[in-house]
Amino acid sequence: MLLQTLLFVFSASPIPTPAPWGLIELPGASLGMSPIAHAQGHLSELGAPPEKEPENQDSTNKGTSASDDAEPDLPPEAVARVGGRLISLDEYKEELFRLNGYGPLGDFIHRRLLNAEGERLGLVVTESELEIAWNKEWTMMLARSRGNQAEVEANLQSLGYTIGRYRAQYFIGQRATMIENKIIKHLRIPEEKALRLQFDFQYGLNGERVVLRHLMLNRSRTKSALQAAATPAELMTNNHLDRAMEKKAVEILSKVREGQDFEALCRAESHDLSVTQNAGVIPGYNFKHYGSDVAKAAHTAPVGEVVGPITATAGLHLLRVESRVVTRFEDVKDVLFAELKANDASYAERAALTGRLFRETEVERRR
Repeated sequence: MLLQTLLFVFSASPIPTPAPWGLIELPGASLGMSPIAHAQGHLSELGAPPEKEPENQDSTNKGTSASDDAEPDLPPEAVARVGGRLISLDEYKEELFRLNGYGPLGDFIHRRLLNAEGERLGLVVTESELEIAWNKEWTMMLARSRGNQAEVEANLQSLGYTIGRYRAQYFIGQRATMIENKIIKHLRIPEEKALRLQFDFQYGLNGERVVLRHLMLNRSRTKSALQAAATPAELMTNNHLDRAMEKKAVEILSKVREGQDFEALCRAESHDLSVTQNAGVIPGYNFKHYGSDVAKAAHTAPVGEVVGPITATAGLHLLRVESRVVTRFEDVKDVLFAELKANDASYAERAALTGRLFRETEVERRR
C-alpha cells in the first residue's frame, strides 16, 4: 500500500498501480523475502540503521542456521522451514495470490478483453503512439523535479523502480488506455440530442450567437444613492425605488440618443458589478441570463441600437446587441458529428465498455 500511495503522488499518469508486495519482483527483493523484510531493506538503503542482533547469544539460539554465511539447507521447491516443516514455493505463491492477487487479476483480464475487442475491430496501438505518450510523461516527471533527472531517478529508486522498469509498466497501462479510447471512439454514434446540445454550446441557443451589452439598474444600489442624498425612509419603498430607477433609465436613454457613448455610460452608471471588467458585456450570454424578457429583446433588437428599459428580476436593463451570428444546424451537423466522435472517452463510456466486455465474455477465475 505504501508503494501504491507513493507512486500515485509521484506520477499522475494513467498507469495501473504497482502490483502488491510479492507479485512483482522488485530490485533487490527475492521471492522469499517478506513485505516487512523488503521494506526494512529499503529503509537500510535510505540510511535507517539495521537492526542489531542481541549480543552474548550462542548459535543454539539463532534458528537453524549454523552461521551467518551458511546457506539454508532447503530443497529447491521450498522457501522456508518452520519448526521442521518445509514451506513450499507453491504454498507461498498460493497465499500471496489470495492476499493480493485478485485485483491485479481483474486488471489483467480487463486488458486481455480490450485487446481482443481491439483485434475484432481492427484497432491497434502503435509503438510510435506509446513513445509519444511516454515522452510527454517523462517531460512532466522532469518538470516536477525542475529538470533534475538524478532526482527523478532517485524518486523512482525509492519506490523500487528503475527508469526502464517504470517505463515498461507505464506502457502496459497506457496501451490499455489507448486501445480503450480507440474502441469507444470507433463505436460511438452521436445521437441527435447530443448533437443539438453541442450545437447550442458552440453556436448559441438554436444557432443564434449574440454579444449583448447592458446597463443595469437595481433597487439595492438605487436605495444606497437615495440614502446618500438624505432621502426620507418613507420615500424609499419598493414602489419609490422602481420609479427612481425608471426615471434614471429614461435619462440615460436620452443621453444615448443625444450621441453619448453607451459603453462609457455603462461604466459610469451601471449597477452591474462586473461592468468594470467588460463595460457591460454579459459574458457568454445564452438567452438565459436575466430572464425571458431580456432574451426576447436580445432576439429582436437591431444590432447596434440601444433598447429598453426592460424590467427583469434583477432590475431594469438598457440593452445593445453588439453582434449577431446565426448558424443553421444542418450546415454544421457533419462537423459536430465528427467532433463528438473524436472526443476522448468519458468515465461513463469506459465503465460501460468494461461492463459489456465482461458480460459478453465467459470469464472463469480462481476462487
